[in-house]
Amino acid sequence: MFIVLRFLLRVLGSFLLAAALVAMISDGSRTIAQSEVILLSSFDFWASLSADSLAEVRAGLEASGAPFLWDPVLKTILSWPVWVGCSILGVLCLWIGRTRSRDTTAIAF
Repeated sequence: MFIVLRFLLRVLGSFLLAAALVAMISDGSRTIAQSEVILLSSFDFWASLSADSLAEVRAGLEASGAPFLWDPVLKTILSWPVWVGCSILGVLCLWIGRTRSRDTTAIAF
C-alpha cells in the first residue's frame, strides 16, 4: 500500500512541477507583453477557478475556531505567485514520495 501511495505522490509532484513551469512561462509571456512585471497570485488564480470554494475555506477556518490559519498563514501563502506555490508543493510531494535507499554495507571490525 505504501508503494502505491509513494507512486501517487511522485506523480502528483511531477504534475505540480509541470504546472509550475507552465505558470512561470505564462507569467513571463504576460510580463513581456505588458513591459512590466506581472505575476498571477495564487489567490487570484483560485478566485478565478472557484470563488465559492475560496469563500467556503475562509468561512470554514473562521468557524472552526482557527481564524489565525486564514489571516497570517493562508493569506500569506495565497499572495505568492502560482508557480512558487506549485513548485513548493511539487518538491514536497516528490520528497515525501521518494524511494528510501537501504544501506547494504556492513561494517565488520
